[in-house]
Amino acid sequence: MNDINKTKGLWAKLVNATPASKREIEGINDYLPILRELFNTYEYVWIYWDGGNPWYNDFDPKISEIYRPVIKAALPEEYKKAHTFK
Repeated sequence: MNDINKTKGLWAKLVNATPASKREIEGINDYLPILRELFNTYEYVWIYWDGGNPWYNDFDPKISEIYRPVIKAALPEEYKKAHTFK
């Protein structure tokens, strides 16, 4: 979820059933350590970010601007040096 305060449906029920003290993810920036670990461990990482509001869609500029900064920040420095980003 990019912001647990915007969850709906079953995701909202799950969030509301979890005490605030037990929540490890409150917003998109909380994924940074998880993404860093994935990007530093695996050559290829497929991101399916379901449950966000809006859901992750890399082809929609308005939506992707929410997610891309966190993804870019999580990428290894060597990768960022070798690739160009918008």
